[in-house]
Amino acid sequence: MSSHAFTDAEGQAFEVTIGVTGEITDVVGPWPDTPSAEFALRGVLPPHTTPAGVPDSVRETALARGLEVCFYDAVNCRTCFCDGTGRIVRCANMC
Repeated sequence: MSSHAFTDAEGQAFEVTIGVTGEITDVVGPWPDTPSAEFALRGVLPPHTTPAGVPDSVRETALARGLEVCFYDAVNCRTCFCDGTGRIVRCANMC
């Protein structure tokens, strides 16, 4: 397991955790309360695996943006999209 520091556009700190299987297991920070709110994170991730259990509708949203789903939390309705280079580009309250 490893943790990586990120910031949003306002400089707020987020911590991204990658589990032993290579999947992003958590993105901890001040997520907005507003449904469907989106924000960008800056930072670079080491290689990681694609999350399991992502609904087709969420995958389609990512593909339409030219991105991939790199974090998915169905319990808290949180999703992050990466650009394929190891960067998290957008996170949203979405499930």
